[in-house]
Amino acid sequence: MVRVIFCLGFVSFWVSTIAQPKNNLLLQFVPVYAREVVRLDSGIFICPDSSGIQIETFRFYISRVSVYKNEKLLWTEPMSFHLLDAAIPASLKLSLVMPAGTSFDQISFNLGVDSFTNVSGALGGDLDPSRGMYWTWQSGYINWKLEGTAAAAPTRNHEFHFHIGGYSAPFATLTPVILKVDNQQNVNVFVDLHRFLNGIDLKTENNIMIPGHNAVRLAKKAGTIFYTNP
Repeated sequence: MVRVIFCLGFVSFWVSTIAQPKNNLLLQFVPVYAREVVRLDSGIFICPDSSGIQIETFRFYISRVSVYKNEKLLWTEPMSFHLLDAAIPASLKLSLVMPAGTSFDQISFNLGVDSFTNVSGALGGDLDPSRGMYWTWQSGYINWKLEGTAAAAPTRNHEFHFHIGGYSAPFATLTPVILKVDNQQNVNVFVDLHRFLNGIDLKTENNIMIPGHNAVRLAKKAGTIFYTNP
């Protein structure tokens, strides 16, 4: 009889645990150039201005997605690593499951991959090196990859490449981003590539592909181009 009661109690606990209500949050990232959505799933994006810029590749990592209320940390997504690719629309939508009753007014995440993960050896999923976002064990992951062409770039075929990464001091490029939010179920996070490219002289700065001072500077700039209210 004791064994039966124990088993029934365990089953009851297990059912109540898996049946606990959750909060579902759809976090959708929207790459834009000014106010026009950057779509790469069907080819090259031609920027709608006189800059002569065309965007061919845009990928970036976000990690440690967290929510806050009154600047108090409430929840952090476990194993939080996501590779977002403007050529794969599904990758831009993150479905997050939080404990029931979680009410928040800020979302935070890191742009890039932390140093511990960089030195943790071979990893899978979005962190798989075959994804094309990894240099070597010495340099680690590419946190931000933006490629295209620009009339102003005096390079072969007018190409530009911004591969931003680096995890070791003094060239660590992991960048925190904190955003205020109003909606508790669906949050659109805009990523404005015009803000990133604006102020970069593509005549002289068009090919950053290793860790260094320039990568750190552009990583900080990339962290400022995320926003939730268009």
